[in-house]
Amino acid sequence: SRGLGDGYKRQTLDDVSAAYKVPIAEILAAFNLPANTPGTTQIKSLESDTFSTANLRTWLAARLGS
Repeated sequence: SRGLGDGYKRQTLDDVSAAYKVPIAEILAAFNLPANTPGTTQIKSLESDTFSTANLRTWLAARLGS
């Protein structure tokens, strides 16, 4: 599976959802992002005070127990 490697900022929610087998709705809910955020949204465009790629990686690792 593709991880959040060097190209992670170009990845979309769809990419992360598929790679980690996590529903997009669960990702959005975990970070209080709008529920109607399209899966085609690039991760980098979502970065804010409450969401970052680092936080996403940490959350995915904890969720997957790795």
